[in-house]
Amino acid sequence: MSLGSLARRLLDARLLARAARSYRALFVDLDAVADCFPETPQGAQLLDVGSGDGELLNRILARHPGLRATMVDLAPSTGIALRPELRDRVRLLPATSLAAYRALGDAPPDVILLSDVLHHVPQEARGRFLGEVAAIVADRPVRLVVKEVAPGGMRARLGRLADRWVSGDRNVELIAPDELRALVARSLPRLRAHDTPLLERDPPNYCVVFAPDRAS
Repeated sequence: MSLGSLARRLLDARLLARAARSYRALFVDLDAVADCFPETPQGAQLLDVGSGDGELLNRILARHPGLRATMVDLAPSTGIALRPELRDRVRLLPATSLAAYRALGDAPPDVILLSDVLHHVPQEARGRFLGEVAAIVADRPVRLVVKEVAPGGMRARLGRLADRWVSGDRNVELIAPDELRALVARSLPRLRAHDTPLLERDPPNYCVVFAPDRAS
């Protein structure tokens, strides 16, 4: 059993959320990540894939009051840290794959968010995973926001160890920015990469916004 699983068994929801915030702050500044999220029109829809507890989404929704979100996660629960005043703007879909989400027949989102998701996907499966994302995007003007952690440096190594021994994922492999851009380009060639200041502001965390090429 991982340390994270043990904490979920022993702590109530309030204490667990507080512990998770303190633990996460060692490795990432979520306010800096939220600042990289692109401007969206009133009524825009966000699909948050691998959404977790919702701490990042709290900050994104606070900065973008016209935005609504769907949280999709393979885990049996999601969004446990969402602020009560934001819950009516969020639909929760726990224990839901991307294929199951597509089967719902929803209108396409305006933005898809992958925050610390890809480094948990085995390397040999990343192309297939992004192929599922591409099936959602199709030929629509959807933006893809990817937040990841660059390998190298003490903070990245500690974060990788924490993922393995605290979160319990022994298959974590970090992705360099150039590798991420190439990976997305193969599955979503119509999208062009736009770097954000996150890597300079909060290394080794980085965020790339992939947006439709105007020429296409």
